[in-house]
Amino acid sequence: MCHLLTFAVQGKVDFTENAWSFCIDAFDNDGGGHAYPSSMTSYAITSGGCSCELVHVEKPAAIEKEIERRKKIYQKKGWPKAKIVRAIENSNLNDSNAMPFSFEVESLLKAMTSKFGEVQFMVHWHSGSFVKEKFTTSVQQLCLSEEPFLRVLNEDVRYILKAKNDQAGNTKS
Repeated sequence: MCHLLTFAVQGKVDFTENAWSFCIDAFDNDGGGHAYPSSMTSYAITSGGCSCELVHVEKPAAIEKEIERRKKIYQKKGWPKAKIVRAIENSNLNDSNAMPFSFEVESLLKAMTSKFGEVQFMVHWHSGSFVKEKFTTSVQQLCLSEEPFLRVLNEDVRYILKAKNDQAGNTKS
């Protein structure tokens, strides 16, 4: 069927003056797999009725490019070769279900994180109703940083993106 990319924030956003090349619509999903905490407002990001154009399926070339990009960053930081190899192996870049997503979606998620301190998001391949299909998810916490925070998504993972960490590693809003 189709991918659906959703996100949720603590508050409401007026997307009527949408500057993005895709549609952003609030939705109520009390019974669906995209259910976020009830205190958050949920939004679907679509282009042509789904998120397939925003979640790239041409994985290998994009992932190889991202691996090379990360290697260069780690080399500039002076990391030894063994540490770079471990970092790449431990990343989600080698996951067979991983898929990169559009830079514009990344920009939107960064903007929402900067505004609200936290954004939760996920992508799912639907075989039924976007709102009612039930599925289980895992959770992964991320921190917004100077470099692109995530160029690869895994399906059915609810990512919790926080604005920044303090010196002790605690997440701040």
